Amino acid sequence: MQAEILYHGAGLFLLALATHVILWRLQRPEKQILTFALIFLLPILVYLLWQRFGSQTRSWLDLFSVTLLYMSLTVAYIQTYPAVQALSPSLRILLLVGNAMPKGITEGEILGAFDPKQLLEDRIQDLLDARFVQESEGRLEITPRGSLLILPGALLRRILGLPVGKG
Repeated sequence: MQAEILYHGAGLFLLALATHVILWRLQRPEKQILTFALIFLLPILVYLLWQRFGSQTRSWLDLFSVTLLYMSLTVAYIQTYPAVQALSPSLRILLLVGNAMPKGITEGEILGAFDPKQLLEDRIQDLLDARFVQESEGRLEITPRGSLLILPGALLRRILGLPVGKG
């Protein structure tokens, strides 16, 4: 049974991942966050309903184990996705250094590979598209959705004694 848990949890994740890749390659959806959530929530919900009401019912512990594995893989993927899909400066620097091996690369060469305007403009557009900020009279303002998004991070920084909004 333990191998089945691995197969079911990992298989469901791979199905969701393949669906995500195919949809984004065909055409990136307008409501990316909603689509992303549906892609990764529907498989586990359908699986749980199928297991609960299908001919083969599994124990609650098995269903919990499959769900835990699936959600662990999903959360890990969701955490890495923004760095992969966006222009992540850290990832780009690593790629530049890696591609320059074995010779290496200077700091000046790294700085020359970046367009400072693009670094910020793309992120601002992402925030506008996701409705985390809105533009009003040429200024950006945080939306209630944006405030909700930053609340856990700000709270954690406060708990750890780190200044909120700095470094």
